[in-house]
Amino acid sequence: MTAPYNVSETSMRDYKFTESDLGLNLNELVHETLREFFLASKKVSIYSSGHPLSQKAISRAFLMLEKIFRFKRFLNLHISDGHLYALNIRTRPSIFTENILNFMQVLDLNDILFEMSLSANDLSRFLDRFVKRLPSSDFSNLMATYLEKNKITTIRVNSEMGHDIFENCLTMRGDLIGDFSVRAVVGQILGDDYKKLSALMADEALPFEEYFARHKHDYQPALIGYLIPELLSSMPADKIQESLSASLNFDKGEVPESDSSDVSGGTRLKEMIAALNYHPEREKILENIGSRMVQEGAEKSVYTSILPESSLIKVESSEKIDQFLNATFNEALPGYDLNDFKDVFSRLLRTGQQGKAKAVINILLNYLAGPNLDLREKSLVLFRLALSVYPKNMAGYLIEYMIEKVGEYVKAGKETFEYSDLIWELARIALAEKQYDHMSRICDILSEKRSRYKGVWSYESVAVKKAVEEFNRREVIEQLVRDLVIGPNSNVPFIRNILITIGSEEAALELSHIISHESRQVRQHVLKILSEMGKASLKVFSEIMNNSSYFDREESRRELPDEKWYIVRNSIFVLSTLNDPEACRALRVRINDMDTRVRRAIVQSLEKIGEEQSCDLLLMLADDDDREIRESAIIALGLIGKPDIAPELIELTRQHRSDIICIINSLGKLGGSEARSFLGSLLSDQQVQSQFTSGRSSRDDLKMATIKALGRIGDQDSLRKIKDFNDSMSTSQKILFGGAKLSKAAEEILGRRDK
Repeated sequence: MTAPYNVSETSMRDYKFTESDLGLNLNELVHETLREFFLASKKVSIYSSGHPLSQKAISRAFLMLEKIFRFKRFLNLHISDGHLYALNIRTRPSIFTENILNFMQVLDLNDILFEMSLSANDLSRFLDRFVKRLPSSDFSNLMATYLEKNKITTIRVNSEMGHDIFENCLTMRGDLIGDFSVRAVVGQILGDDYKKLSALMADEALPFEEYFARHKHDYQPALIGYLIPELLSSMPADKIQESLSASLNFDKGEVPESDSSDVSGGTRLKEMIAALNYHPEREKILENIGSRMVQEGAEKSVYTSILPESSLIKVESSEKIDQFLNATFNEALPGYDLNDFKDVFSRLLRTGQQGKAKAVINILLNYLAGPNLDLREKSLVLFRLALSVYPKNMAGYLIEYMIEKVGEYVKAGKETFEYSDLIWELARIALAEKQYDHMSRICDILSEKRSRYKGVWSYESVAVKKAVEEFNRREVIEQLVRDLVIGPNSNVPFIRNILITIGSEEAALELSHIISHESRQVRQHVLKILSEMGKASLKVFSEIMNNSSYFDREESRRELPDEKWYIVRNSIFVLSTLNDPEACRALRVRINDMDTRVRRAIVQSLEKIGEEQSCDLLLMLADDDDREIRESAIIALGLIGKPDIAPELIELTRQHRSDIICIINSLGKLGGSEARSFLGSLLSDQQVQSQFTSGRSSRDDLKMATIKALGRIGDQDSLRKIKDFNDSMSTSQKILFGGAKLSKAAEEILGRRDK
């Protein structure tokens, strides 16, 4: 049987890990490997190792082992407390694991170690013996004897190394839920000790025996060297500074000597300084350490002697992305696979190169705003790949920077249609992380490029319009409304801004469902948002007002049930805040509702709306059967009406004489020749006065209200009528018959006008 290629230590140093490698689930990989191992064992036990079916099964098992050897030098199978462990992961009970456990117990094996230099031939010969049940009392039947006799050095059983790996390395339970990705498992082994991480980075090239003795794990040094820069770049600067200070003996009041780089620990100190190359605040940390050394009396030459050369990893990752961009956007050069950008950009972020990452963003934004459609599409693809790998904990600045730069392009009018897709990608991340302040800033950018006229939005560019339309998704609106209700109050201004920017009927409809929420604070937030959503709110709440189900009640009751009344009341309120005359159409339907609360709310709403349409409805409500409704409508007409409706108000005096005082006050606010003529006759004609003094109003009350109304009109004709009335009263009328108040009021009005 031809052995497949086996992994060598040299080849592992050249292997380039990808994000998909680091996301691989070791728990699942172990169980898949054990399954193939068991199936190969079964084939060998039935057909022998030389049979084609057995060879095929062994090849599959060997390929699974090779996957493991990408990350570890050994695959160790170990039995502890009756459980089978593989890669120090306690396996889940299954037919495969139970049979392998049984095989090992029969052969008196509690540990098997497969080395990365294992060949398929060695695996085949091992399985030949593994499946045979020979008496273990005979020394010649022992597996160790068999391996030694057949010169199989890549597999060890019950070895000291195997026990050391199990005892010293992290153990996990594969039968429990957890993160078993390569990145997570290795991250637990590495920990967050800066001194340890810097030593691991420096020891990558050590022989394995020495490396294992120092660090007690068998994961590939190349893998460790790949992950450590990411851990170092995300480590708090204060923690690194504390570790360096401790190594420099600052805490003990000591300082390094000028030959400290030659003493024991000087090498480790150099390693710790070298590891700073992977941290974004390297210069700041070194500056603080240098200042501290000067304060403690150390020579500056000590500090400079332990500085390493610049990190090659940073340089290589920067050069690689430059080559990638140059080839991608230069049509004369053979391009890369665009999907490779995910790895090179991710590497740039994880090694803390903020400046370079921002420079790449600027390049892509420039191409995205360019005239070449093909280059714009490539740039958009690269943006999507970049955002798919952006790690929040290491590159939080990236989204903020992109929003800022996109805003600059949009403000300058340089946005292309593709910008709408990029804006949505940024918004999608902000939504996923509930960073509503970021999305609100995006909305501010878009809002500057649109305007509203009579409730309808117009946009300065198609890209801005499409970006806003992208936000109008059911899942987005539901999340925003849900967090408006249950989220922290600090998010409310941002969510409000986002929903107003969306401004769709779908958003207004979703908000209408909580318009009568039990929390007063929530109701206030909702009403404020809806009042700024224009035509969308008008459409939704017009439909509510036209929906008879909201106005159904028991036949014996005039009032709406509370749960319906709250919705109707708030719907009428929203319509009143829109400043849209079309809202009157929705209110007209319910001006004859039996519930006086509904009619009263409509009067208040019409007063806020104003416009001619409101006056038409208020005149109808001024003829309502309920006196309070009538008076409210008459007062509202005086506030928002024009002089041309005075005749209709005067006509109301013949039907509702008891409302004469209220009508007089409104006529005084309306003004006009008809109002002035009616008020003048009311003041001077006793026959007219007698028509309105049989009810709630006395003749003097009538005259006082009329004088004030004419004074409010204030033109020469009105003032003359007041003066003629005042002059017509004799001294005895003013003193003896209660005319003093009327005369005083008339004289005050005439006196103010004279001044």
